[in-house]
Amino acid sequence: MDLVLTKKVDYLIPGCMFVGGFVLSLIQINQTSLPFVLPLLIISFCSSHMNLIVFLIASTIALFLTEQIFTMIVIYTFLCILFVLNCFKVMKTRNLPILFSVLLIPFLYINQYAYIEILFLFILTVINCYFYLELLP
Repeated sequence: MDLVLTKKVDYLIPGCMFVGGFVLSLIQINQTSLPFVLPLLIISFCSSHMNLIVFLIASTIALFLTEQIFTMIVIYTFLCILFVLNCFKVMKTRNLPILFSVLLIPFLYINQYAYIEILFLFILTVINCYFYLELLP
């Protein structure tokens, strides 16, 4: 008898990440989908590289379709920040919602959002990030 080992590959989570990233990238509040996309970026970065790649492909496709270049720039900038924090071993998962929300303020200010809109998007991003962090294993 031969022993055959097969590696089971689970495509359910990356498939859900693709659909979730695509749908959440299409939702817009004040002409941006950042409060919904940034928490999913944290989840995909903390879970696995395959989930991160699938999420980036889905969000890039959706953001190109809706012509949200500003949102795409912010996502890839925050991804670079995550990689730098991970390389220096200073990344704490529980602090990422506050860090992302505080770093989001200059991007929104540069894009000429009103102060009340910046405050609203800041609060919405913090709340979504903390809700999404409960999904991490």
